[in-house]
Amino acid sequence: MPAIQEMNGMGPLPRFMPDMPEPDYDRILEHLAGSPISRIGASFFYLRTQGGRVALCRIVHGGGKIFFHETMDHRLQGITDSELEEAVRNDPGIFAEPGYYLISPLIESKLRLHAAFR
Repeated sequence: MPAIQEMNGMGPLPRFMPDMPEPDYDRILEHLAGSPISRIGASFFYLRTQGGRVALCRIVHGGGKIFFHETMDHRLQGITDSELEEAVRNDPGIFAEPGYYLISPLIESKLRLHAAFR
């Protein structure tokens, strides 16, 4: 995995969904490691739900630790709310923790397409 450099001696701060506890990043990565569709470039993507909301999340892993975590605006990636909800409904269930889900092949293709044009 390519090393990610810090700027001015500080790395980016992690972000997570408001009103939600900070996720166990290492445990999430354990589950995502076995899914090739979850990794796009240096990032791992997954879905997280709480209170009826579905969020697209990204983890950047580097240097043997979690470097950055964010909750993304899925609409900027061309992903609709209904596509997130469908991915949750059709999830294969690899996460042991409730509220965590794999991205779907459709979401993966949109993320890969978006990444190719950055």
